[in-house]
Amino acid sequence: MLRRLICTSVLGAVIVLLAGCGGSSKGGSCATPASCPCTNCGGNSTTVTYTFSGSPATAVATKIGSGAWTSASLESNTLSLIIPDGTTDYSVAYVCQQTDERIYLASTLDGTSIPVSCLGISGSTGLATVQVNASAIPNAYWILIYGIESQIFAEQTTAGTQSLSGQLAAGTSDVAVMIQDKNSNVLAVKILRSQTIPGALNGGNAVVFTTSDETVETAASFENIPAGFYVPGTLVNFITAGGLRLGISDWVGGTSTYLSMPSNAFQTGDVQLLNPEAIDSNSIYHSVSLENYATSGGPQTFTFPAQWTYAGPTAAALPSFDYTYAGYSGLSQVTPDAVLTYTDSKSNSTDLIVVVATESYQGSANSLEIPDLSALTGFPAAPASGESVNWNADIEAGGNGIASPYTGDIQEVSNGGKYTVP
Repeated sequence: MLRRLICTSVLGAVIVLLAGCGGSSKGGSCATPASCPCTNCGGNSTTVTYTFSGSPATAVATKIGSGAWTSASLESNTLSLIIPDGTTDYSVAYVCQQTDERIYLASTLDGTSIPVSCLGISGSTGLATVQVNASAIPNAYWILIYGIESQIFAEQTTAGTQSLSGQLAAGTSDVAVMIQDKNSNVLAVKILRSQTIPGALNGGNAVVFTTSDETVETAASFENIPAGFYVPGTLVNFITAGGLRLGISDWVGGTSTYLSMPSNAFQTGDVQLLNPEAIDSNSIYHSVSLENYATSGGPQTFTFPAQWTYAGPTAAALPSFDYTYAGYSGLSQVTPDAVLTYTDSKSNSTDLIVVVATESYQGSANSLEIPDLSALTGFPAAPASGESVNWNADIEAGGNGIASPYTGDIQEVSNGGKYTVP
């Protein structure tokens, strides 16, 4: 779950939030440290920078140590917190599109440069044009063009070379040209590096597909599948060094193959994210999964963690979760997260709350409580009495923490369900 929420982004200018000592907040937003003094903080404060990509966050709040939550603001999509000497824990919360609330409970030990994202386009768009010839790809039906930040335009294939045009994020970024069959299965992919938008892609030259650009059904084996679980397949994403994230396959392939990018697509810094999952035959909410990062294709062996059985939290508007689980003994970066999804009965909007707590923040604690930020401007209301709530709780292990989203293999165990708020 954590890696699905965190994406790379571009640094911007900084607005400084200066905190008081002993974990208490003092002052709020400041343009410079001198304008918001910190008494008895010492000279070893730590600055942590959160950089936002995608659509602008509609609300932001912070908390230093055990202090109170306070509203904050962004400048050029960047937030910096000064954590005073003697304090390590802090929290950051933000809202995307008014209804999507994300909360990070973290520590200075997790790193000082944290990328986060709201889906959507962070800046202006421009017209991209491209010529594509997919005649060499059997069963080609769709041509799709993907840009940074999940933009896409598409046309049905025809014989020979055809011209396409559509809006992509303005600037210089990687672009993918994808060929699908009529059932939306990915048949072939070409990555166009460092394209300038608006403008003609590939230097104005036609993108001509050959059989070497076809995706590859690649052998996979799965070990330690819990009793009563089944493997629907492996989700595959390709992430370029330039930050383009491209979905290659959903959970398809079963227990013998996964769909890999062609070998000629890989360049230094690219990774193929393989996400196999085993699901309880009696409950789609109960699963074990992996996130493996590969720098090339080839046969894979996936070993699942032991299952985690959890009946769920006591029903409440904002419940507390219990993450007691012995399956990750000896592993580092054990990270719990919780997700609530509910329909606001007043606005009829679908609201989402995600809470992620790092190992450095949690320490030996097994519980995680979702904070109530509804009193702060721009944060959604907690679910009301009588509303139905979908919950999901995950525990991840491995990887390199929230500061390094695309390195290190990850294990995950998950449970979920529904309850009605009392």
